[in-house]
Amino acid sequence: MVSQNLGRTYLKCQNGFCADSKQWLDEAIVKGDSDPKGCFKCYDDHLEENCPWSGKKCSHVYCDGTTDVYPVYKKYKTNGWRYLQCLTCKNSFQWLMVAKRQRQKQLEMLNESTIKQEKIVL
Repeated sequence: MVSQNLGRTYLKCQNGFCADSKQWLDEAIVKGDSDPKGCFKCYDDHLEENCPWSGKKCSHVYCDGTTDVYPVYKKYKTNGWRYLQCLTCKNSFQWLMVAKRQRQKQLEMLNESTIKQEKIVL
């Protein structure tokens, strides 16, 4: 088995928390997996430079800093989870999945109020 794979190159997850963290490079290229799709910070369907969670103004009253997305690297049940934290004061901490849920609820409420306003106009 080893002699068959001698000299082959493989890809491995840098963070080490991926379920299947190894893949042969030649197989990844054939599948097209080497072409990045989506954001590596929050895993949504936009490019990393357009990530809405990165570069937001800090929510702390006396801080002019910005937040960014970070992964948890420790071997706890939160290993691999992402969180938002200010780069300057390090005080504003929020789990990314909680922030996404809150944003989704805000969008749903906004959508519902827009629909109600349209019904009133009609």
